[in-house]
This record gives sequence, structure tokens and C-alpha cells, in this order.
Amino acid sequence: MNPHLAKGAALEVWRHIGGSRCASRLPPAERHWLDLFTAVAARDAAAMLESGTSVLDASRGTRSALTEYAFLATAAALVCQGRDDAANRLFALGTHDWLPDGGPSPALRYLYAMANLPATTPRPVTAACRGGQAR
Repeated sequence: MNPHLAKGAALEVWRHIGGSRCASRLPPAERHWLDLFTAVAARDAAAMLESGTSVLDASRGTRSALTEYAFLATAAALVCQGRDDAANRLFALGTHDWLPDGGPSPALRYLYAMANLPATTPRPVTAACRGGQAR
């Protein structure tokens, strides 16, 4: 899916797929992937964390482009919610459990930097994180 697709259009696609008869027959582990794609399209940090955690739990030890996507979505949700300690625990597990070989991506480096800002530095709040601030 194009990452520059507007929220409404992306949600329409994933909700259509998620509501299909085929999707209704998916086992829970596969359904969590659709939930994750929908949550990312919605820019919903809480839903990204919930579905991303489910996907990561089910795919521990699988290091692929798909698990990297789930990892980055889950880490982004934690960072957006200001849960830096949890994000750093996830980062520590990532290279062993979900991230493919080849070094950290620019997206991962950015998320790591956001989770490790100096205490006096204000956290930038982007559109993707506005709805996901810690409550």
C-alpha cells in the first residue's frame, strides 16, 4: 500500500478487505495482520499497538520484511504514546526476533531517536501521533 495514500482512502481499502467473506474465514493469527494494516491506515496508535503486539507474539523468530513492518508499526505506536521504556525494550528484542539482517532502516533509526530524546527536548507531535498520546 502506498504510504502517501490519504487516511480515508487507505481505510476504505483495508475496511473493504477486512469485511470480505474471505477475510471473515481467516484464522485469528492471519486476521491480526489485516487489523494491523487497518490500524496503520487509520493512524491509530492504540490499535497499532494491540494488533502489532499480537502479530509480533505470533511471529517471534521470523525475520522478514513483513515482521519488520509489524515491528516498526508497534514501535511507532509506543513512541507516539510516549512509552519510551517499552519502545526501548522492543528495540532490544527486534534484531533477534523480527528484523531482517542488513542493519537498521532509516525508519527504525528515527523511532529509536524519538524514544531516546534528552529529557529537556520536547517531543515533536506529528499528525500520525496526535490521536495516540498517552492518556
